[in-house]
Amino acid sequence: METKVLKYLKKNGKYFVSPPKDGRDFKDLFRYLVSRGAGLPVGKDGVPIGSWTPESLATAISNIDTNKNGIDQRSVQNWFQDNDKGINAENIYWLARIFGCDDPEATIEWRAELAASNRLLFAIRKEKKKLKGSENNRTAQERIATLDDHPPRLNETPSNDYSDSQKHSEPALLEGRKSSAKRWHGFSLARRAEALFGPRGAMNLQVALWSYYLALGLLHVALNIHDVTYSPSEGLEKQVGFYWAPNWTILPTIVLPLYILTLSGVLTQWKTEGWRDLLSMELRDTNENRWNQRLDTFSLSFWIVLAVCVLFVFGFQWYGLYGRMHVVGDAGDFQVDRNLLALVRPDIITPAKSLIISMFSFLYIAWHIGVFLSGVLFSYILVDDFSDVCNRVDVESDPMLGNKVNRNGIKLISGIFRCTVLGIWIATLVKLQVIYLLSDGANVVTWLIGDVMSALNLRDDRWLWLDQRSMGGFTTFVLALVTSFIFAVSAYRIRKVVGGFTHDQLSDDKGLGQFVGLTRMLISMTVVVLLLGANVLLIGQFVGFSLLLVACLFVTLCSLYNPTFSTRWQSL
Repeated sequence: METKVLKYLKKNGKYFVSPPKDGRDFKDLFRYLVSRGAGLPVGKDGVPIGSWTPESLATAISNIDTNKNGIDQRSVQNWFQDNDKGINAENIYWLARIFGCDDPEATIEWRAELAASNRLLFAIRKEKKKLKGSENNRTAQERIATLDDHPPRLNETPSNDYSDSQKHSEPALLEGRKSSAKRWHGFSLARRAEALFGPRGAMNLQVALWSYYLALGLLHVALNIHDVTYSPSEGLEKQVGFYWAPNWTILPTIVLPLYILTLSGVLTQWKTEGWRDLLSMELRDTNENRWNQRLDTFSLSFWIVLAVCVLFVFGFQWYGLYGRMHVVGDAGDFQVDRNLLALVRPDIITPAKSLIISMFSFLYIAWHIGVFLSGVLFSYILVDDFSDVCNRVDVESDPMLGNKVNRNGIKLISGIFRCTVLGIWIATLVKLQVIYLLSDGANVVTWLIGDVMSALNLRDDRWLWLDQRSMGGFTTFVLALVTSFIFAVSAYRIRKVVGGFTHDQLSDDKGLGQFVGLTRMLISMTVVVLLLGANVLLIGQFVGFSLLLVACLFVTLCSLYNPTFSTRWQSL
């Protein structure tokens, strides 16, 4: 008989206690389990080894293989203390794993028991708060005593005036909000950056960029350097005006706004529709804290981006290069653009004015590169959050979740792909201007047309290189490389997450189609990214490069509208 009892109480080498199902609230139930030693290792005599303390229980929960973020020890201490604080939905799952001894069926039973006891604790706590402010104190004390002596059974509905959805979500919501208020009160560059890409922040950011750009353009017009040429060699008048630079016309007015709005849409869609699809209401409340934690772990990356933009993009280029050349009065063999006009056209602008306007120009460049690199970081953060959320969803309890994971994975990678394409075009336009300035083209339009005509044998001569050098080629290479690398990592992680959901977990043919179609979709995206990346590297490297540029523009327009060139995915 004794052997039979020990066998019943032992699961996976740990002491198992069956859910009592006697209507205890969470505090009573937790004290009962701790006193029995539920979930502790069992010795040869069948007695649990050791005892639960806040430290040992927190360590045991943190050591669960699927618990990547551990648990706050203060939360565990609250369970041991004599107070009215409950437990959130996420920690209910981890505690059920402990008391269920890692047995799937036992974990499910304990999860239901702990959730019911937590709702009961909340009902009692709310009733006490109502009665605390009652004018008739005697009546209030009697009602509390009655409630304490005869708590509602698990199959009864507590007497209160809130809905079932609120009943489930309010404990986690209150706990999450209190924790959030304590933890996320300080300054965080990552969270400030997120606000800039939010639904309202994105438009405010774009208005600020456009306003600065408008002021910069008016300044160039006022100084008469919006349409100006200089002579790098005999017989050549080369256009270096503000109006003729693709990185100062197309990039800030079209490509960068599309990039900001696209990224904002991806971020908003994931934090609203994505979370709503994959997370229960309780987990959605606690996931805001997890999202803030994730942002703060990337805080150093955002500070590095800020430092690079301020110190190198602005400080080194403007003061270290252009400032030094203005002081010396000679550009040497460095490429000449409108910021160095004072050195080749002193009749147009003075060195002092040229230095000042170049300062404003490089501030703008540093600003939009900072926005661009922050967007690249957010692409990775979104994929990281997607992976974490998918690891926490319970697919077996809801077969439709398999389809939802597939659908949200496809939406997320589609948005990141569009951002990647636009990001590579930012690098392309900068590279195009750099190569034009190093060529003997009179202006960027006639230079490109001449390259097309040479490639089609409509003219005998081709454009030549000037004896100048530039740093822009390396900068654009780095921008394109970083963007493509983050896309590759994102595609791999999303494919890995979605691929983890087998066909048995997909509830219908549509889900199966999404699962199968993801690989084809990623192949199409990868081909486009490789093509655009090659285009950046090959600008100016052969006669007819402009034909590849036009082809890439056409592919870009098609892929932005429909990443897989198929009507199947147009709704994405």
